[in-house]
Amino acid sequence: MAGEKYRVQLTALAENLNPKNRLYFDRLYDTLLLNGAIYNSEVVSELAYDVLLDLLDAQADGIGAESYFGLSAIQMSKKLLKQVDKKTKSLRNLTIWTVLIGLFWNYAVSISWFGIEPTPISWVCYLFEIILLSSGVFLLFKVFWFSLLVKSKRLSVIILWGYIFIVLSVFLWGQRFLKDFQALYISSFSSKIICLILFSLYVLWAIKFIKSTANKL
Repeated sequence: MAGEKYRVQLTALAENLNPKNRLYFDRLYDTLLLNGAIYNSEVVSELAYDVLLDLLDAQADGIGAESYFGLSAIQMSKKLLKQVDKKTKSLRNLTIWTVLIGLFWNYAVSISWFGIEPTPISWVCYLFEIILLSSGVFLLFKVFWFSLLVKSKRLSVIILWGYIFIVLSVFLWGQRFLKDFQALYISSFSSKIICLILFSLYVLWAIKFIKSTANKL
């Protein structure tokens, strides 16, 4: 609830900034919010609130944001995030979630849903995808920070989406060329039942996750 209180006050107070300072603060705040998955979002909101109050005081004295802080919005956000503990559990959960979704997708598309062909289960393919997706999530934040440092917004978007495209392309390559390598085969009927059970478990987990997240807001 405290985090929500800060967000409401931030929105109201930010209306008092002049256009140039508002642009600075919006970029800083957006950057902080995008890192909410791995940092304590409540503390991040509190820090942003303090920055906004300082910025309003500086504005009243006729000082611009960048002149007052001596840093760009991205550099300032990095400085602030160094003061916040990483939510290692959240980052771990995000990685696990990404890996499980990737593995489930690989399994689901390997099934012959309208045929009777057995489903291949390649430990090499699954191991490759676990390593790829785990490292992909970690590197995503590095690429995100790098893209923010690029002055051109269009180039920033291209870098970010280009990275995602590369990871997905490598994932699909592994799925296509490694799925039969040292594979075990499960009957078509059994693989379909297993897939439906896994999907049901995922839906139940997703509902529980959404409810727990809503209770924290």
